[in-house]
Amino acid sequence: MLKFLMSSLAFGQMLMRQRDSLDGEPDTETESIRFVGARRWNQLLHLMVRFNPEFDEKKYFSYGCNCQFFGDRPMSGPGGGPPMDPLDRTCREYRNCQKCTRMEFGDECRGEFVRYSERQDEQGNFKCGDEAGTCARAICECDLRFAKNHAEKKESYNEEIHSFYSPSNFDDRVYCPANRGKSNRVADRQCCGGNTKPFLLYDANVKSCCDGVVQDGQCEIPQPGR
Repeated sequence: MLKFLMSSLAFGQMLMRQRDSLDGEPDTETESIRFVGARRWNQLLHLMVRFNPEFDEKKYFSYGCNCQFFGDRPMSGPGGGPPMDPLDRTCREYRNCQKCTRMEFGDECRGEFVRYSERQDEQGNFKCGDEAGTCARAICECDLRFAKNHAEKKESYNEEIHSFYSPSNFDDRVYCPANRGKSNRVADRQCCGGNTKPFLLYDANVKSCCDGVVQDGQCEIPQPGR
C-alpha cells in the first residue's frame, strides 16, 4: 500500500511539473527545455489517444520493463531490458527507434527536445509533416508507429506487471535488470528504415535490412531476367 501511495504521488508530481511548464513562456534556457519537453509529452499523448480513445497514461506508462515513462528522459531513456509481453515490446521498440534517431542525427535528436509538424490526408489520417530525412520526421515516425502498435496490443495488458496496480507488488527495479536474458554474444546493432519509415534497431549478425524491412538471414538478390 505504501509503495502504491508513493508511486502514485511521484507520478502525479511528474504530470504536474510537465503541465505547469506549459503555462506562459519560458524565461531561461533551462525553462525553455522544460517547456519544449512538456509540449512534446502532450504531443505524444494526443497521438496515443487518437489511436486508442481509452488510453490512460497512468495505466499504460507505468508498466512492465520498458513502459516506465519516468525521469528526465521518459521517452528516449533506454528501458529496463527484454520485454515482458507484447505490450511491453511496443515500448521497447519505441525506445530503440529513439536510439536510432540519435545514432543518425546526433544526441540532441531526442523525443523530449524535438517537436514535429502534423498533417492529415484527405481521409483524415494522421501524417508526419516534416521533410523526409530530418530529425523531426524521424521522431514523428517513431511516435506514429508506437501509437498504432500500442493500440493494437492493448488487450495484452496484464495488471500483474503494473507498478501501481499489481496485486503481487511488481517492481521493475527488481524484475527488469537491463542484462536479463542477454547472451555472451556481441551484437552488431544497426538501424533500418528512416526517411518516411520508422527506424528499427536490429542485430546485423543474424538479420538484414532489406528495403527498409528487417528480416532473418540475408537479403534476396534479384536474379537477372526475373
